[in-house]
Formats: sequence, C-alpha cells, structure tokens
Amino acid sequence: MIAKSFVERMLDALLPGFLDVPCSEEGNASFLTEIGLLSPQTFPTSNERKTERGNQWPLDQPPDTNPLKILWDWDEVQEHYLKLRSMAVCGNNCALNDLGWLLLNTSNGAPHLASRLFWIAGERGCSEALYNLAVQYLNGRYLPADLTQALGFLERAAIHLPEAALELGMLYDFGHDNFPQFDPDPVQAAEWYSRGHEAGYCWATYHLSSLWLRLGTSTTQTDMALKSLEKLATQGGRIISQSACEALAAYYIEHIGIVPDAPRLHGHWYEQTQKLDEYWASKSLAEPPLNPAQGSSLKLITTST
Repeated sequence: MIAKSFVERMLDALLPGFLDVPCSEEGNASFLTEIGLLSPQTFPTSNERKTERGNQWPLDQPPDTNPLKILWDWDEVQEHYLKLRSMAVCGNNCALNDLGWLLLNTSNGAPHLASRLFWIAGERGCSEALYNLAVQYLNGRYLPADLTQALGFLERAAIHLPEAALELGMLYDFGHDNFPQFDPDPVQAAEWYSRGHEAGYCWATYHLSSLWLRLGTSTTQTDMALKSLEKLATQGGRIISQSACEALAAYYIEHIGIVPDAPRLHGHWYEQTQKLDEYWASKSLAEPPLNPAQGSSLKLITTST
C-alpha cells in the first residue's frame, strides 16, 4: 500500500494552485457535460444548499448535497477548489474524489490526473471514486473503453454505493453502446437492481419494477412492481414521479382486455402525468432559473435508458 505521507507530498506537487475553468463575460464557470459522482460527505453541513440528490435515499430523507453540484460563479468554484485541495493534501479521500470530478469535467482540466486521484481515493475506500473510474472506462472518457475494468470497479463500489448497483443493473438490462458484444442478462439485472432497491435508492426501485413488468414472470412480482411504481408516482420527487406515472399508464394501455379496469387505470395515470407536467412547469416559472452555464443537476446515470 502507498504510504500516506508520500501520497500527500505527491498531491501537493501535482495539484495546480488554481482551477483553470473557462469563464464567461458574466463571471460564470463553464463545465463540460457532467459525468460521475461527487461525494456528499465532503461538505455535510451545507444546509443552505440542501436538495435531493436524484431521489437517492428514502423518499422522506433527502441528503445534503455537495455544493459543487450547483455552483457556477467562477470565484465560488475557485474558493471550493482551494478548500478541496487543502483537504486532499491532508488525506481527505472524498475531497480527492471531488477534485478528480472537477478536473474531469472542466474543458481546461487535467483528466489523466483525475483518474489518478480517483484511483488513490478508491483504494482508500471512497466508493464514489471507484464509481467514477468505472464511468470513465464505460464511456472511454480519457481512459480506453474497457468493460472488464468497468465491471470490476462498479462491483467494488456497489458494496456501499446504490448508484453503482443501479449502473450494473442497467448494464445487464440494456447493454452498452460501447460494448455491443455484451449480452444483457435480466436475472443479473434484477439482482443488482434489488441491491439498490434494498438500500432505498428510488431509481433502482423504478428500474426493478419496470423490469418485472416487462418480464411478467409472476403475478406476485407484477403486483409488487405496480405497488412500488404507485408509491413512487405519489411520493417521489419531480422526475421519478413523472417516470413512474408514465410507466403505469403504458402498462395499463398495453394490458387492455387482460387486466380488469385497465382503460380507467390508464386514463388515471395518464392524467396524473399531465398534472405533474403542469405543476412543475408552473413551479419552475415561479422560481428564479438556474444559471444556464451550470445546468440543473448532476448526471447520476451514465448508460442510456
């Protein structure tokens, strides 16, 4: 194992003194299309910027979110970069991961250094860093596309990280464009989705339920899937609720003549989808818009649905 003191000296020498992020005339930092995960543990007391992280945890317990996700002011980005740098040199593995995320997702960053930071943080137990290495190997983002490496890092990350279990489930469910020779395996997909579902990750619940409905293997699984989707549709956040309503509407229209009362149930969930569209549209108009230089959210899922 690498001696900690050596790693700290290496990091202090390698990490730039400031982050070379492109800046607009308005003073906004510009990021590339964001991939990978930030570490919510890095700034756990940021109450002013609390928000849902992709409906990750149980519906009534949204966690604090790393403020890097919603920063766009160039000076604020630099301030947080320097904080992360100081924390990383002192041995904070979550800060190492977030530095890697910044270097990977800025056009003037250092993506190969990002991979080294992810590797160090991952070997020291940061699950988000293992996930981010896997995402690089899946997408061929500054590392060669390598399915074996991606699966290995995802399986290690999935021990503690529901996002990794979801990513594995989606790989076995849908495959991946970069690896056309990889055959989907619905049994493996269900197993990984189930691990994310058991950890309270709403998107894993959604995909597990959708898979069960597609397979139609048993009445018990179908009933459980419908109940889970109904819960997500009525208690979830914005995107998950709409997705669950759409899934329910699609299921019932496909089962007219098979499921009792299917036309009425299809109409009900289709109407709920429309109501959610109207509600969130009116809500977004009533709130100040996010700066377009940053975008609205961190991308958690990297494979196509």
